[in-house]
Amino acid sequence: MAHAIPDPAEDTATLTSVSDWLSSLGLAAYATKFSSRGLSCVNQLMSLSRGDLEAIGVGNRQHVDMMLTALTEQDEPRHHHDQRQRGRSETAHRTVDRV
Repeated sequence: MAHAIPDPAEDTATLTSVSDWLSSLGLAAYATKFSSRGLSCVNQLMSLSRGDLEAIGVGNRQHVDMMLTALTEQDEPRHHHDQRQRGRSETAHRTVDRV
C-alpha cells in the first residue's frame, strides 16, 4: 500500500490538532464540540465562517472572534508561501525562455 509523502512546504496548520490549537487560545473547553463534528486538524477549520462556529456550539461572540482571528493569522503564512511559489515558477519559466 502506497503512503503519501508529506509536502515539506505544508504549513504547520495542517499538522496542528484542533485540541492543541484551542488550548493555545485558552479555549480548550470547545475541543469536544469540534471533535464530535469530526474536526481534528486546524486545516479543516480554515473555511469555517462565524455561522459555522456558532453551529458547532461556540456561543460566546468573543470566542468566535478569537477563533476567526487566529484562523486568519494561520492562513496568512500559507497565502504568502503560495505567492512566493508562483513567483519562483514564473521566474524559472522566463529563465528557460531566455536560454
